[in-house]
Amino acid sequence: MIKNFFKNKKYNLSRGMTYVELIVVLAIFGTMSSILLFKYGDFDKQISLQNTAQDIALQVITAQKSAISGKIPNTGEAGSTIINNPVNTNYDPALPLWKPAYGMFFNISDPFDFVYFIDAYNDFSFSFFDINDPTKVIKKIPIDKNNKILSLCVFEDQNPSSACVPTNTLNVYFKRPNTNAIIYDDQNFIRDKAEITISDTEGRLKKVINIYSSGKVEII
Repeated sequence: MIKNFFKNKKYNLSRGMTYVELIVVLAIFGTMSSILLFKYGDFDKQISLQNTAQDIALQVITAQKSAISGKIPNTGEAGSTIINNPVNTNYDPALPLWKPAYGMFFNISDPFDFVYFIDAYNDFSFSFFDINDPTKVIKKIPIDKNNKILSLCVFEDQNPSSACVPTNTLNVYFKRPNTNAIIYDDQNFIRDKAEITISDTEGRLKKVINIYSSGKVEII
């Protein structure tokens, strides 16, 4: 009986999708595609942001290494004419040729680049007015066009409960023979820790670079 039932039952196995079914499938496909594209866009921005954070951290470490190694600029490089004529600088007369400090300068009013400089005058006084001074500026480093410096702030100490105080400018110096970072805020006060927050141009995705007075640099 069951056999005869299936034998006599006719099925249209070649039946296609109805118009409604097609619309539903296309709607689901479109929704999934939108989600995937959105997630890919965020992933791409996160990678770009991570690369920018690593570039900043690497440049800080480069300044630290240049200072510790006592790097002297070659003829024609930033600071070379000043250092090779130390009578014009605040150099230590006990040293035959003092070793310059190196550092980084950040300005919240210029969120798309930062400055790598040499302290050719040995006075720890790099400021906004020096960003075009060829005797101090080694290079002005642009940030990825899709990212920017969102905020700068400093800590008086490394107490977890301490507040991060906003600053318009940030100087990070390294001076031989110490590996320590000398961190100055816009009031020219020495601080214990600096926090640089970068973001995508929309300010939605963020990364933080922490620089400690111990010389440690971390990305979170």
